[in-house]
Amino acid sequence: MTELILSNLASALAGGFIGHWLSIGRDKRKEFNAVAERVYLALEMERSAKSPAVKGPSREDFLRLRRCLPLWSRRSFERTLSKYEESKDAKAQFVTNPDDPIYHNPDILVAAIDDLLAYTKHK
Repeated sequence: MTELILSNLASALAGGFIGHWLSIGRDKRKEFNAVAERVYLALEMERSAKSPAVKGPSREDFLRLRRCLPLWSRRSFERTLSKYEESKDAKAQFVTNPDDPIYHNPDILVAAIDDLLAYTKHK
Protein backbone atom coordinates (compact mmCIF):
# COMPACT_ATOMS: atom_id res chain seq x y z
CA MET A 1 0.00 0.00 0.00
CA THR A 2 2.76 2.47 0.90
CA GLU A 3 4.60 1.48 -2.27
CA LEU A 4 1.54 2.45 -4.31
CA ILE A 5 1.26 5.80 -2.53
CA LEU A 6 4.98 6.52 -3.05
CA SER A 7 4.73 5.49 -6.70
CA ASN A 8 1.75 7.80 -7.25
CA LEU A 9 3.48 10.64 -5.43
CA ALA A 10 6.66 10.23 -7.51
CA SER A 11 4.59 10.14 -10.71
CA ALA A 12 2.70 13.28 -9.72
CA LEU A 13 5.94 15.14 -8.90
CA ALA A 14 7.58 14.05 -12.16
CA GLY A 15 4.49 15.06 -14.15
CA GLY A 16 4.36 18.43 -12.41
CA PHE A 17 8.04 19.06 -13.06
CA ILE A 18 7.80 18.13 -16.75
CA GLY A 19 4.65 20.24 -17.23
CA HIS A 20 6.30 23.24 -15.57
CA TRP A 21 9.44 22.84 -17.67
CA LEU A 22 7.39 22.68 -20.89
CA SER A 23 5.34 25.74 -19.95
CA ILE A 24 8.51 27.77 -19.31
CA GLY A 25 9.76 26.82 -22.79
CA ARG A 26 6.41 27.81 -24.32
CA ASP A 27 6.48 31.19 -22.55
CA LYS A 28 10.03 31.88 -23.76
CA ARG A 29 9.01 31.03 -27.32
CA LYS A 30 6.02 33.37 -27.12
CA GLU A 31 8.18 36.19 -25.78
CA PHE A 32 10.80 35.67 -28.51
CA ASN A 33 8.18 35.53 -31.27
CA ALA A 34 6.54 38.76 -30.07
CA VAL A 35 9.86 40.63 -30.05
CA ALA A 36 11.05 39.06 -33.31
CA GLU A 37 7.79 39.96 -35.10
CA ARG A 38 8.16 43.63 -34.19
CA VAL A 39 11.77 43.74 -35.40
CA TYR A 40 10.90 41.75 -38.53
CA LEU A 41 8.13 44.14 -39.60
CA ALA A 42 10.29 47.23 -39.10
CA LEU A 43 13.20 45.69 -41.01
CA GLU A 44 10.95 44.62 -43.90
CA MET A 45 9.50 48.13 -44.17
CA GLU A 46 12.99 49.60 -44.22
CA ARG A 47 14.17 46.99 -46.73
CA SER A 48 11.37 47.76 -49.17
CA ALA A 49 11.71 51.56 -48.86
CA LYS A 50 15.55 51.67 -49.09
CA SER A 51 15.41 55.22 -47.78
CA PRO A 52 16.79 56.88 -44.64
CA ALA A 53 13.38 58.50 -44.26
CA VAL A 54 11.98 55.13 -43.12
CA LYS A 55 13.25 54.31 -39.67
CA GLY A 56 14.13 50.75 -38.79
CA PRO A 57 13.73 49.07 -35.41
CA SER A 58 14.76 51.06 -32.37
CA ARG A 59 17.85 50.22 -30.34
CA GLU A 60 15.49 49.11 -27.58
CA ASP A 61 13.88 46.55 -29.90
CA PHE A 62 17.28 45.16 -30.81
CA LEU A 63 18.22 44.90 -27.14
CA ARG A 64 15.01 43.00 -26.42
CA LEU A 65 15.71 40.63 -29.31
CA ARG A 66 19.29 40.10 -28.13
CA ARG A 67 18.06 39.22 -24.66
CA CYS A 68 15.75 36.56 -26.11
CA LEU A 69 18.48 34.95 -28.23
CA PRO A 70 20.43 31.95 -26.95
CA LEU A 71 23.86 32.73 -25.53
CA TRP A 72 25.70 31.14 -28.45
CA SER A 73 23.95 33.44 -30.98
CA ARG A 74 24.46 36.76 -29.24
CA ARG A 75 27.99 37.47 -30.42
CA SER A 76 27.19 36.89 -34.08
CA PHE A 77 24.01 38.96 -33.66
CA GLU A 78 26.08 41.85 -32.31
CA ARG A 79 28.44 41.64 -35.31
CA THR A 80 25.50 41.59 -37.70
CA LEU A 81 23.89 44.52 -35.90
CA SER A 82 27.13 46.51 -36.16
CA LYS A 83 27.25 45.83 -39.89
CA TYR A 84 23.65 47.02 -40.20
CA GLU A 85 24.35 50.22 -38.24
CA GLU A 86 27.44 50.94 -40.35
CA SER A 87 25.39 50.58 -43.52
CA LYS A 88 22.99 53.23 -42.19
CA ASP A 89 25.80 55.58 -41.23
CA ALA A 90 25.54 59.18 -42.41
CA LYS A 91 28.46 58.61 -44.79
CA ALA A 92 26.40 56.01 -46.66
CA GLN A 93 23.63 58.50 -47.34
CA PHE A 94 23.42 60.75 -50.37
CA VAL A 95 21.07 63.67 -50.12
CA THR A 96 19.56 64.88 -53.37
CA ASN A 97 16.62 66.53 -51.73
CA PRO A 98 16.28 67.18 -47.98
CA ASP A 99 12.74 65.80 -48.09
CA ASP A 100 13.76 62.60 -49.85
CA PRO A 101 17.27 61.39 -48.91
CA ILE A 102 18.53 58.20 -50.51
CA TYR A 103 21.41 55.79 -49.89
CA HIS A 104 24.49 55.74 -52.12
CA ASN A 105 24.39 51.97 -52.33
CA PRO A 106 21.16 50.48 -50.95
CA ASP A 107 22.40 46.96 -51.73
CA ILE A 108 24.73 47.12 -48.71
CA LEU A 109 21.78 48.02 -46.48
CA VAL A 110 19.60 45.28 -47.99
CA ALA A 111 22.33 42.68 -47.41
CA ALA A 112 22.71 43.80 -43.77
CA ILE A 113 18.93 43.65 -43.27
CA ASP A 114 18.80 40.17 -44.80
CA ASP A 115 21.46 39.03 -42.33
CA LEU A 116 19.44 40.46 -39.43
CA LEU A 117 16.22 38.88 -40.64
CA ALA A 118 17.79 35.48 -40.08
CA TYR A 119 17.57 36.16 -36.32
CA THR A 120 13.85 36.92 -36.43
CA LYS A 121 12.57 33.53 -37.62
CA HIS A 122 9.69 32.21 -35.53
CA LYS A 123 10.38 29.41 -33.10
